[in-house]
Amino acid sequence: MNENLEKLAVNYMQKLIKSLACHLKGIRTDEDIENLHQVRVVTRRLGNALQVFSSCFAAPKIKFWQKELRRCRRRLGQARDRDVHIAFLHEIVQTLDNRSHRPGLTRLILRLDQERKKLQPKVLKSVQQFTHSKVLEDMYGQISRMEIAASHAEPAPDDIQIYKKAQKHIVGCLDDLMSYEDSLHQPDAVNEHHKMRIAAKKLRYQMEVFLPAYDDTFLSFLKIVKTFQTYLGNIHDYDIWAELLTKFEKREYRRTVRYYGSDRPFRRLRTGIRYFQDYCCQERKRIFSEFVNCWEQIGEEGFSAGLREVLQDRIKRCRTQDVIPDIILNSDISSSEN
Repeated sequence: MNENLEKLAVNYMQKLIKSLACHLKGIRTDEDIENLHQVRVVTRRLGNALQVFSSCFAAPKIKFWQKELRRCRRRLGQARDRDVHIAFLHEIVQTLDNRSHRPGLTRLILRLDQERKKLQPKVLKSVQQFTHSKVLEDMYGQISRMEIAASHAEPAPDDIQIYKKAQKHIVGCLDDLMSYEDSLHQPDAVNEHHKMRIAAKKLRYQMEVFLPAYDDTFLSFLKIVKTFQTYLGNIHDYDIWAELLTKFEKREYRRTVRYYGSDRPFRRLRTGIRYFQDYCCQERKRIFSEFVNCWEQIGEEGFSAGLREVLQDRIKRCRTQDVIPDIILNSDISSSEN
């Protein structure tokens, strides 16, 4: 076992476990929607870390932890989506100049809020089930034992295995991201853009795991990946809105006709719905265009080749030096973003 790999795992995962425990408690005790968001983010990061550090844990443990983390995240997904949609709509309504747009959007807020309230018991039940699984206690116990063992072990002078592992994981994710490049010539390729967003997220998480082992050049590439992820996330948000608004208009139309016996009352709602549909469509086009320009510019600057070179260069340096400096284990990786 590579002691430096264990140290890296301890430092990275210990913070995540503590963060997850804190935000799970927050879901139960306060109404800050950020807690639910952070639980989903941290469970993704922990799942990614378990893949990277799989050699540090028993396979059955990893399988069980991954299953419970994934289950918790999925159960909270719908509630998180509703939180985001409601908050965003409130912002939009506050900026409306045309009062005729207000009825449709306030009705949409009402329906989303009704759905969110129905989901809350499931949210609390999911948190309770995850807590009862004892995954966090089990993971923290394993990490604590690794920390004690690593503190008594002689430091490993050669970290080439860590850099080889970093190269393998990061290049694999980079290749996946680059495989969707052609979809940027197809503005309507929604499914491919969604997959590209996931690929960017996975690449970012892999890079964050190994960030303490690299210098500022590596960090600059990580910031680029974060930019890609932000663009793709915003594009995806508007794709979701397009689907949601189409379904909402149909359902609300049927509900109105069933209640009033006529579609006339629905007309005052349709104005705001159609306005917001057009707004989302235009914003999607604008952000997509910005992202394509950003991608092309960064591509011309050699993003893919540059990142690969950084990874390979570190391995070469390991081979030409007798002693490699200890990995910087105290870097603080923010978990405040998706």
